[in-house]
Amino acid sequence: MLINQIMRKFTDFDRYQHRVGVIPFPKEVLTSILETANEEQVKIFAQQAFRFLIEAVILTQKQQDLAAILRLLKEYVKVSGIASDHIIKDGKDVMVVQHDMGVRCSLFTKELLSMIFEKFVISRPDFEVTDSSVIVTLELPEKIRAHLNAT
Repeated sequence: MLINQIMRKFTDFDRYQHRVGVIPFPKEVLTSILETANEEQVKIFAQQAFRFLIEAVILTQKQQDLAAILRLLKEYVKVSGIASDHIIKDGKDVMVVQHDMGVRCSLFTKELLSMIFEKFVISRPDFEVTDSSVIVTLELPEKIRAHLNAT
């Protein structure tokens, strides 16, 4: 089972890591950068991350849609050691990202997810932001739900 997990991680994420320009980066340094940034700088970081994400999805998933972006994000948070979850509650999708990296990281995550959902989803998400997590509630199309639950 462990060998299967290692092989899946390699085929799903690692083989593209260098081609898309992802490098290992200490969590403490990233937290420090985000915490010293003002809100406008955090938005700029999120815009840059959004552009990077779109290009990475095209390279790794060979398509550009919401399911592909969410699959890539799900894989990224998994290999980064960031906790995440997706449940359906009262007919709505609830996604949680728990990072323990400070409120600016939560604002960055909210901005990035806002851009993604604005581009690909009709319904507007509701966000709850804390110092260590972001909760997103929205209604995803069933086709997208199926892709998220399959991975």
